[in-house]
Amino acid sequence: HPDLAMAYNNMGLTYENIGDYVSALEYYQQARTIIYKESRLDTESLILTYAGMGRIFSYQHAYLQALKYATWALEIAKEHYGEVDPTVADRYDNIGALYDRTGNYNRALDYFQQAFEIRKQVLGSKHPDTKNVQKNIETIIQKMNEEK
Repeated sequence: HPDLAMAYNNMGLTYENIGDYVSALEYYQQARTIIYKESRLDTESLILTYAGMGRIFSYQHAYLQALKYATWALEIAKEHYGEVDPTVADRYDNIGALYDRTGNYNRALDYFQQAFEIRKQVLGSKHPDTKNVQKNIETIIQKMNEEK
């Protein structure tokens, strides 16, 4: 049942928020199992589940695993919502942050710019989310300049 998958997602998020990443990952994995057992795939829950799993791996500094799940969340979000949607922008932003953490600033910049363009188009240039990703871009450019 989709509500059960969402409940597991919510429990995963709760454990994530208190820093119990092992339990959080277990709940996210349970949510994923339930989602795949459904006759009708609950795409929104799957996006949240993969995004959550990506965050957990990021907290544990398992960035390759984090990127794998974050990329899956992005691809599913693009298929479900289309290319220009705030949820898709969130996924681009998350992947940009992962590349930032790994020191791959060129890739981070690419993903942050994608998030910025979507947010600017959908939310406008003055929206706080758009301004936030603009700050991320500025920070990445500053880091790139410091490496020169």
